Amino acid sequence: MKKGKFLLFIFVVFLTGCFGEIFSFTGEGEYWTAEVVINQVSGKESESIILQYKGEDIESFEDFEFIIESSLWGLGVEGAKLNKEGMFVQEDSSSNDKKTRKDSPMSITFKWDGKTESFQLVTEK
Repeated sequence: MKKGKFLLFIFVVFLTGCFGEIFSFTGEGEYWTAEVVINQVSGKESESIILQYKGEDIESFEDFEFIIESSLWGLGVEGAKLNKEGMFVQEDSSSNDKKTRKDSPMSITFKWDGKTESFQLVTEK
């Protein structure tokens, strides 16, 4: 996971250049870890999402859903699939006019196999 996060970070830094700001929200629960990387450039914003399932039964894992909520926007995904390493990565290359602040409260809720887990995501300092 560290290698994937590092490569994603380098990619986002390359895209941002000297004209933007990058910050991330992270959190961890009993079954999941989550990171939302915010990339703000020239008044536009995009986000990348990295989710990691911490369970041992990845081979038998079906699909899952998650909802990310902040004070300015929300995102819900149903039918998401894990890769062989138990990760889900979504890179949003489209920019929009959202303006997430570093101190914006953000939370994530996962639903899978009859289970639910929710936790807060906080800005790395």
